[in-house]
Amino acid sequence: MKLFDTLSSESIILDPSSNQIRILVCGPTLYETCHVGHARVLCFYDLMTRYLVHKGFSVAAVVIITDLDPKISSKATSIGKSAQILSNYYMNEFLMDISSLGTDRFLLFARVSNYVNVATDIIKKLSCDQIAYSASGNMYIDVRKIPSYGEMSGMSCDKLREFRIDIAPNKRNPEDVLLWYSSLSCQQFYNSSLGNGTPWWHTQDVSVAMSIYDGNYDIHGGGEELIYPHHETILGQLRILTNANRPVGWWTHVGTVTIRGNKMSNSLSNTLKIRDLIKEFLPNVIKLYLLSTHYREELSFSKSQLRKFIATDNLIASCLLSRKTSNNNAYSNKIFTEFQARLDNDFDTPGALSILMEGLAKGIDRNVLEKMTNIFGLYY
Repeated sequence: MKLFDTLSSESIILDPSSNQIRILVCGPTLYETCHVGHARVLCFYDLMTRYLVHKGFSVAAVVIITDLDPKISSKATSIGKSAQILSNYYMNEFLMDISSLGTDRFLLFARVSNYVNVATDIIKKLSCDQIAYSASGNMYIDVRKIPSYGEMSGMSCDKLREFRIDIAPNKRNPEDVLLWYSSLSCQQFYNSSLGNGTPWWHTQDVSVAMSIYDGNYDIHGGGEELIYPHHETILGQLRILTNANRPVGWWTHVGTVTIRGNKMSNSLSNTLKIRDLIKEFLPNVIKLYLLSTHYREELSFSKSQLRKFIATDNLIASCLLSRKTSNNNAYSNKIFTEFQARLDNDFDTPGALSILMEGLAKGIDRNVLEKMTNIFGLYY
């Protein structure tokens, strides 16, 4: 089984050191309800987990939930609520959305606010190691001191300097990344060494990785827009904290969902919410549509394309209801072997779906069809 690794830019045979596979996925920020872009990420890692469990692995798949962010604080202030009340509300909304979508069976969730003490310890260690420094009350990581920083995003040191991120006075280098934010625009925590502030999202996620997996795990995932600076900075911190060049075996990234040529994003106010889509389409139809494009490719959202999978869903349901088990299962086993071969090749879900449809047309065994639909996360 091969899985594409963004860090090395090649497909690597998935050969974990034990029977357990540990997965960490960057999830949503709790200031809005989730949209189709979030659904695509969750559906893919739900399928990944289901397939690995099918293959006999013991899988721990944790989705990181961001509940510390200026966007949360800003919205909470605008409606006269506390940031905690607002994030709790959207956490409940998120859980309802993924339950209605049917992606809540195998995935676990970690809210970053539960790991603040770990995050502050990480920042203090990086400071003691002279990797992080203080500027204007904030803490930054000096990325020039991180070996191979820019490797994942394929950027040279000169290229990195062109990206001015976390613009603030007194930074050593334009490309240095924020670790601790002292502004009142975000939820505040007090630390005797760092003062009042909040760990920034690059360290929030590292704190979850260090707490749950001790910084060494098999797969880290999320949307492709997170490669730089987020995942690049997570990797840099993990390399220092674990003293390992490859603390994560595979870095995987799901392609962007676009709508009318633009990335679907809450910040652009062009999203289509999961709950609104489910009012119009069954969860199975939505999953079939999202998985019909390879996970690393961009998905240009189209309701007209989505509607085509209503017939696919109806056909699968009809076959499951009418078909019986067969004593002659040689063909069914052949189809299932081909189905698995597609998924073994970097989770080629479009190819796997075409094999499933071929099996429906030629009459595969009901038990085999059930195994295929269970891996796809379809419920009938």
